Amino acid sequence: MITPPIKRVETPHDLAKLHEAISIAQNARLVYMASMDRTESREQFHRSDYPRTDDENWHCWHGVTNTPDGPKFDKEDIPTHLIPFPAVQ
Repeated sequence: MITPPIKRVETPHDLAKLHEAISIAQNARLVYMASMDRTESREQFHRSDYPRTDDENWHCWHGVTNTPDGPKFDKEDIPTHLIPFPAVQ
């Protein structure tokens, strides 16, 4: 969790802005950590240490949840059977 150095704000507007900034920073941190957890390159996320796409292990939805014990990563199969693909002629 990110703790701001500010101990006091003057207005409710400043408090809302402080919470907004904390949320943005926490989200950016979790996105970065999720990208480092993924051991492949895919589309706009290229890793020089894992230059290939790995569909066997990573063709999934990759989630991250912020918990009191730190981030928790999970993988969920993409339900491709629910996506209507147009017929190829």
